[in-house]
Amino acid sequence: MGPIEVLWGSLVVVFGLIGLVRGFLKEVGVTTVLAFLLFLLTFFAKQITQALDMLVVLVRVSPPDSPQANLVRYGVYAGVIILTAFISYQGETLAFEGRPVPGPFGILLNLIIGLWNGYLIIGSLWYYMHQLNYPISLFGLFQQPLSPAATVMVTLLPEALIPAYGFLALAAFLIFMRVVK
Repeated sequence: MGPIEVLWGSLVVVFGLIGLVRGFLKEVGVTTVLAFLLFLLTFFAKQITQALDMLVVLVRVSPPDSPQANLVRYGVYAGVIILTAFISYQGETLAFEGRPVPGPFGILLNLIIGLWNGYLIIGSLWYYMHQLNYPISLFGLFQQPLSPAATVMVTLLPEALIPAYGFLALAAFLIFMRVVK
């Protein structure tokens, strides 16, 4: 596997392309759901950590501070984030009403919102992987140390940059905009 920042950037670009195709009205609905999820994950971080520690003990991953235990913890975080993203994109979505913006500005808006959603999803996956000391290295998928670029990028990931109430404010604003029409 190449540098993690290249993989991260590539996946964010894929979400940008998805946003380009789906349009910003549908993408903003995904943003709303993701912002609320990230609020929950950051606001209840201490309780989630305690619950994951109990899960590690329950499934008898030993010792609790081992890379295997961190892999279990990361699997839960990744599962929740990926499942939420999948549900947000699949089927009847929380789409905002309105008309698509025509022309180049509309295309740019679609791309930006898609990139933002990619940043929230892929950035959150990377954030929890970093917090848990890259448990995917058990499979040979990652080698420490981070490159200088990746070291800087880790400080710019969603949960590292935006406080819990920032996510809540974003979700509340988007819900308000959806209701106001």
